Amino acid sequence: MRVRELLEKCGIGQQESILCACSDMLLDFSMTDYADFTATDVKEQQHLSMQLQEIAHVQNQLLQRQISYQTCCERLSFVESQLHMSALSQEKMREYRTMRRMHLEEKQQLEQEAFARASMQLFGTPAGRRTLCFKGVLYASAVSELERILVQLQNVPKESPLRSCPVFTDSLESWKRSAEEGRRFAVEGGPCLFGAYECTVHLHMADGMIHSFDFVTEQLVTADGSMDDRIYLVPFVRTHADSVRNVSFTFSKPSLTEDEFHSMQYVFETAKAFRAKAYIPLPDFSYEKYLHAVLELTALPRHVRSQTEAQFHDGVQCISQMYLDAAELLKKEYPSVPVVMICAESMELLHTYAEKRSAFLNPDTHLMKTLTTRQEKRESILDYITMPALPYYLDGITDIIQVDCMDETDSYRKCRKLHRNVLTIHPFLYPEPISSDGVNTAYYAAPPHKKYRTDSSREV
Repeated sequence: MRVRELLEKCGIGQQESILCACSDMLLDFSMTDYADFTATDVKEQQHLSMQLQEIAHVQNQLLQRQISYQTCCERLSFVESQLHMSALSQEKMREYRTMRRMHLEEKQQLEQEAFARASMQLFGTPAGRRTLCFKGVLYASAVSELERILVQLQNVPKESPLRSCPVFTDSLESWKRSAEEGRRFAVEGGPCLFGAYECTVHLHMADGMIHSFDFVTEQLVTADGSMDDRIYLVPFVRTHADSVRNVSFTFSKPSLTEDEFHSMQYVFETAKAFRAKAYIPLPDFSYEKYLHAVLELTALPRHVRSQTEAQFHDGVQCISQMYLDAAELLKKEYPSVPVVMICAESMELLHTYAEKRSAFLNPDTHLMKTLTTRQEKRESILDYITMPALPYYLDGITDIIQVDCMDETDSYRKCRKLHRNVLTIHPFLYPEPISSDGVNTAYYAAPPHKKYRTDSSREV
């Protein structure tokens, strides 16, 4: 759904949205129509846009020229001064309090009317500023709006695709304050390893049958290559654990998609803008944890499971290498950006990561107790919700800009909760565009719609 259509669906008139001044390219950006979008009023202290400050400026100009407002303020000031007199009788006190309430109400009414006139003058509507809220946590704005408040964002390249889509963030107040104080930032974010249709798990059964499941969606892959959303990998393995004789894989990812490349590029761009160090986790080690948990459900001998895990490791390492190669291209384009990449081969970094985060994983907390009902996913989920804190674990950096797709909203929220009072995560999340199938992002789209990077497109 296009952004302008999403605004309308949520009951936000385009002119009352803080995205009203954005380019047609942004307003026509097609993104997933999540059920978690709601409309919300924008408050000035959120610093999501300068539009409220602009309205306030015009409002003040109108009020300064309004005799009835000036008279109201003078009367209110007189009443306030009288209320501070020590020799007032109870009767006079009540009289002045009544007058104060009346003048305050009049003043508020005049200010509201001036606000509506100012908004009408600037944006063609008397309504206040509004925007989209995602999961009650993040708010839609745009680089073109935020860079007027956070000047470092002016360094995001004008041609960056990040400028052609909305970005979702929380209040910029702490982010702006940290920037003005010259605090040290880190930027964390990056891609998933692969999407749907790019890794298939084959279960070889005792009766000679082979049942294939997509690793990402976990759905059964049918004979025609489509997915059956009635049969899923883990429940199937649980039910047929004793009949599984072997497990093999087919990896069919020819290269990175454009969106996967952009997910790394945005990290580099933002790190350069803030003169920060970039941290990009490749979650191959998380994928391997999930596979290990699935294999533990089977009755396969330990040596067979070890061989299977080795085969999977080799496959995901080939894909990780694609990202490492892409990072080398980006390093040439952004030579001033120091980069830390962590993956299954980064043994020392992984050890530090596991050691440092353990202090925050208190099993008695509500968050940890309610983390997931899917035990096979538990270790992977722990990775996902702690990865944004990597700069803190590895280098002690406490101001972290998380540059990720919107699917990581829950990771952001839970990571922030885990590390409250220790570090600050500044969310900078973006929606991935709808693929050429018109329905899914490239992550879930079938291969013909994924827009893989070709050899000629692998130069930045």
